[in-house]
Amino acid sequence: MERNTSANIETIQQLYQALSHGDAQGIAALCTADVRWEITPGFPHSATFVGLESVFNDFFGPLMQEFESWRTVPETFLDAGDHVIALGQYHSRAKATGKDMTARFAHVWSLDNGKAARLRHYADTVQLARALDRL
Repeated sequence: MERNTSANIETIQQLYQALSHGDAQGIAALCTADVRWEITPGFPHSATFVGLESVFNDFFGPLMQEFESWRTVPETFLDAGDHVIALGQYHSRAKATGKDMTARFAHVWSLDNGKAARLRHYADTVQLARALDRL
């Protein structure tokens, strides 16, 4: 992971840490109350989710029913003012097929007063579809 000490990058790095540990309170402290997650079409359960309750219940809940041992590994963080771009990889295994999956992602985070307010999510959806035997 690249080292860059901008406050916005630090916030997003802390958010990934909280997500990796399932720290709901930590996640909530780093996001606005009406945070928007815009998940790219073609990604399982893709839609726009508003608020952490929707993100957890309507996105992560169904997604984790299909995959196990999910890891989101950000590798590079780019500071773009009120935005942070995170580049990395997802690693998981599809429950139904047992197929391992690695897919690259780009996350564009928008921050508002130091908190994550919006995620625009882009990912190599073909890799997920292959793991789920949906191609």
